Amino acid sequence: RDALSTTTTLTTTLTHPPPPPPPPTSRDVVATALEALPSEKLTVGVPEIRHLEARYRDRVEKPAKRWLLVPRDLDGLLGHGLAYLAELLGLSAPLLDGDASDVKAHLATLDAASRALEHDGDLKACVTTLRRLPTAHPATNQPSPALDWLHDAHARLAADQAAQIIRAKTSLLNAEQVTLASSHYHHHQKSK
Repeated sequence: RDALSTTTTLTTTLTHPPPPPPPPTSRDVVATALEALPSEKLTVGVPEIRHLEARYRDRVEKPAKRWLLVPRDLDGLLGHGLAYLAELLGLSAPLLDGDASDVKAHLATLDAASRALEHDGDLKACVTTLRRLPTAHPATNQPSPALDWLHDAHARLAADQAAQIIRAKTSLLNAEQVTLASSHYHHHQKSK
């Protein structure tokens, strides 16, 4: 009996599936768009793209390059001094490190992110590229100097996406209102 009732229930479910969920309401769409924003950004605001671009070189590119150039075994003042010297000399690997292929790859990633933002004006590509960098230095475990900027850039992208969603939903609502008004007008004209 149990197998028969299970088969009957399964057959009924397959032949008469439950109705699809109702489409999201305007409020649901807007709420979802706003929930994508970090909560603290709703109170303090989201940086404008031009501010992110202005801060990039001094807050991300230069510090991240020096951060990557700190030698593995010298995490003190000497290591940071050597990193600063390596950056000034335009080196693509830390001083005193043997195989630095991982650092070279990270520096190439940093250069690609910089090009995306500074030359192409593509914040999303810059953020996507920067996310490939480690969040902590492999040898020193110091956090990446790009993390704060990335947090702000992500908030900007989320705010822009939320604004696009809200604009699109507003346009749809306006179109629905125009269609409804036109329908009422034509119905009123016919009844005269």
